[in-house]
Amino acid sequence: MRRLPISLILALVLMIVVVGTAAQDAPATPAPFGFATNTPSGGAAAPSVNPFATNTPMPTALPVLLPQTTIDRYALRRWDPASLLAALMTQARALRPGDADGARTVQLLQHELAVRFPAEPRDLAARTQLISAFLEAPRGMVDMRSAVTPFIALAFQQQRPPLDVQNSFDFGGFNFAVTPAVLNGDEVRDAIVQVRYPSTLNTLDELRFQQFVLVTLDAAGTYTLLPGDYPVAPLGELTAVTLERAADLNADRLDEMALSLTYGDALNREMVIIGQRGGAATNLIEPGQRVTYGALVDWPFGGSSFTVRELRVESELWGCQGGRDIQWSWSSSFFRTGAPPAFAPLNGLACQLYQAEPIFERPTDSAISLIEGALPSAGPDDFRAVQRAQLTLAMLHVARGDRGMALEIVGQLSRQAELDPDLAAQVGVLLNRLGNSGDNPISLCAAISAISENPACDLDPLLTELFGATQLLREEPIEPQLNRLGLTVLDSTTISQVGLLDRLAFRLDLPGERWWAFVPFNQQLYTAERIDTPPDRVLAVEPTAADARVPDRAYTALLVNNDLLTTLNIIDNLDRSNPNQPPTPESRFLRAFCYDLLGDRTNARTAYYALWSEFPSTVWGQLAGMHLELR
Repeated sequence: MRRLPISLILALVLMIVVVGTAAQDAPATPAPFGFATNTPSGGAAAPSVNPFATNTPMPTALPVLLPQTTIDRYALRRWDPASLLAALMTQARALRPGDADGARTVQLLQHELAVRFPAEPRDLAARTQLISAFLEAPRGMVDMRSAVTPFIALAFQQQRPPLDVQNSFDFGGFNFAVTPAVLNGDEVRDAIVQVRYPSTLNTLDELRFQQFVLVTLDAAGTYTLLPGDYPVAPLGELTAVTLERAADLNADRLDEMALSLTYGDALNREMVIIGQRGGAATNLIEPGQRVTYGALVDWPFGGSSFTVRELRVESELWGCQGGRDIQWSWSSSFFRTGAPPAFAPLNGLACQLYQAEPIFERPTDSAISLIEGALPSAGPDDFRAVQRAQLTLAMLHVARGDRGMALEIVGQLSRQAELDPDLAAQVGVLLNRLGNSGDNPISLCAAISAISENPACDLDPLLTELFGATQLLREEPIEPQLNRLGLTVLDSTTISQVGLLDRLAFRLDLPGERWWAFVPFNQQLYTAERIDTPPDRVLAVEPTAADARVPDRAYTALLVNNDLLTTLNIIDNLDRSNPNQPPTPESRFLRAFCYDLLGDRTNARTAYYALWSEFPSTVWGQLAGMHLELR
C-alpha cells in the first residue's frame, strides 16, 4: 500500500488533536504545573524514542502572498488553536540565522497563542510537533520554554524518578539530571533538575536547550514543577546557564540554587538565586538589582552572604580593567547590597599606562622614560599592553628623530608569533615606510591612523609641536605655509565671533575630521589651535530608518507586562519623534496587533490590510495578511 508523506501524517495528527480545545474569546485559566503520577497526559503514552529534530534542516522559504481583493472583502481572522499553532510553527521553521524581524514574529505569535488559548497545545502530539519546529529554528533564536515546560512535567509523571538520590534519565531526547534538595521543608525530598537537549552532547555547540528547574514531591506521590521564570540558554545574548551552587544559601533551612548566566563574551556574568516561595520559584535577589560579577571572592558554606568582584573595562586601548568587590547579604526576604565602592585598577602595566595618557602630550624624552620604566612591571594579563607599549615606544623614537631605534623595535615586534592583529597591521606599515626619508613623524602617524582606530600615536600633539616650532607669518597666506610643512588643506572657512578677530580655519588632509584655526597672535605671527568642526561645516544629520525602529521597551510592555495601551503609547511617541520618517512596517504591525488584542476590530482590520498591501514582501506584511481572511 502506498504510504502517505510524513509531513501530511503529522499535519493530520495536529488537526485531529487540537481543534476545538479552547474558546477564542473566553480564555481559560492556565493549567497548573502540578500533576499526579497516576494521571495520564491527554491519554498519550510517553515518547519511547527521540521525537524531535536532531539536525537543524534548511529553513523553509515562505511564499509571498498578496491580497486577492479589496479590503471590504476581508475580515479579521477568527483563530482556532490548530491554525494559530500551524502559523507559529511555520514562522519558526522559516527563521534564518540573524533574522531579527523573523524572531520577533515568532515571539508575537507565541504571545498571541498564550493570550487566546492559554495552556495550548494541551495534546502531547501537538506539543511534540511544536517543540520539533522550535528545534528546527536556528540555535538560540526561539524561546522554547512555553512548549517544553509541560513536557518536563510529563517526563516526571511518566518516569517517576527518585528525588532523594542523585540520578539522571532520558526522556524524548532530553536529559534530566536530578540533584536532591529541600525546597518546602516537609519529610519528602525535592530536587533541583537540569534539563538539557539533546541528551548526549559531543560539543557545546550542539546544545539547544538547558534549564535548571525546581521540582517537589509530596507524600501522596505528586510531583510538582514549581512555576517560575527560569532562565534558559541558548537564547538571544544568553549563551549559557550553569549551576554555581545548590544549598541553603540564606540560613532558612531550605535549599536554593545559584545560577550563573553567561552573555556571549561579556566581561561579567550574572547570578540569580532561585528558591521556593509561596509555591513558586522566585529570584531572591533584591527586585530591581542585578548581581554582575567576573569572579567569586568569598562565599562561605552555611553563611547567608557572599562577595563578588564586578569588572569594568577602563581602557579598551590598553586592556586596563577595573574591579570592585561587592558583598550581598540576606536581609528582609532578599539578598541586598549597600552602595558599591569605586572601581580600582586591576592589571599593572595596562592600567599604569592608561592612567599616564595622553602620553604624546608629554615631552618626548619623558614619555620614553615612562614607558621603559613601566615595562618591567608587566604581569601575566598584560601581554597585549606590552605589545602596544613597545609600538608606542617606537613612535616616540620616531618623534625624537631616532628612526634606527624605532625600526629595531618594530622589527622585533614583527617576529612575535602572537601579535595583536591591529598592532600587526600598524607594524607592517611602519616596516615599509620607516626607511623612506620623505616620511616625517606626522606622515607616519597619519599612515597608521588611516588603518587603525587605535593607532600607537596621536596626531594632535605632533601637530601642536610642529606649529609651535614653526613661525606662521601673517604677511603670507597660510595655506602655502602649511603646504611647505607637508600638510594639504581640504577645506577652509572663517570663524567670526563678537569681540574677537576673525580666525582662519582649515581642514587638513589627515585621518579624521581634523580642523585647525589660526589666531592672530601679534602683528607678525599666527598661533595654531585644534578646534571642532566649524558650525557652518557641520552636515545636518537626517533621521534614518534606524531612528524609527521600535524600542525594546515596547516589546517589554507587550510581551512581558501584557500592557497594550502602553505599547500603543510608545509607538505613538516614536511616530511623533520621527516626523520625517514614515512608520516602519514593524511599528505598523505592532499597532494593528494591539488593536486586535484590544478588541478594536475595525482599526485592526484596516491597519492589517494597509500594511499587507503596501509591504507584502516584508515579514511584517505577510504576518499582517495572516491575520485576515476572506469573508
